[in-house]
Amino acid sequence: MTIIGHGIDIVSVKRLREKIQNNPQMEERVFTAAELEYCKSKKDTEQYLAGRFAAKEAVYKAMSCVEKELYWQDIEVLTEDTGPVISGECTAHEIIKKHHLKYKLSISHEDDFAVASVVFWREEE
Repeated sequence: MTIIGHGIDIVSVKRLREKIQNNPQMEERVFTAAELEYCKSKKDTEQYLAGRFAAKEAVYKAMSCVEKELYWQDIEVLTEDTGPVISGECTAHEIIKKHHLKYKLSISHEDDFAVASVVFWREEE
């Protein structure tokens, strides 16, 4: 196994809330419709948005070794029974397939902070 990239990010829920309040278009610019639907279905919507924001940043950082041109909407983080995943419908997933990568994404939130970490690797042939 060869580690290709690792990304980690931490987000203040309060700071993200203030940014969205000051710029309401930010939600649609950063998050996909599916991400917004999922997060808004939760009691602590802002914590979940912060978790998705941190996950997108972590994925961007980890992928920067194989792809430099990624934008917010290119990375869609959904939740499956196994935990958070990068959607099969987004550009980031196409890059994962193109480079034959595997990954593990983790998101956690506590009070005013959300953190995400992702590791990309390639199996030895």
